[in-house]
Amino acid sequence: MGRAQWSGVLASGILAIMTPFLWIALVPIPVFLGAGVGVLRQFSPVAERVQLGLERALDHLERGEVKPTHAMPSTTASLVGTVIQEVRKALKP
Repeated sequence: MGRAQWSGVLASGILAIMTPFLWIALVPIPVFLGAGVGVLRQFSPVAERVQLGLERALDHLERGEVKPTHAMPSTTASLVGTVIQEVRKALKP
């Protein structure tokens, strides 16, 4: 860089520091960073519980442990048989 370029960079830096609008624009940054940290701390346990639940669900799927009530009906069942079976389940006390 030549002498003229350095003087331009130096002048730009001085103007950026001296202008009040830059400082006004930078004032909210610590406030928003503090609010972001507070929100992260507040929801961290929720995120950990969700992650644990998802990992447990994936483990159950990998092992093939599906509850009978959540299992898909067999492919050999007819539509009428499936409807009758659902009506019977709904009528049970």
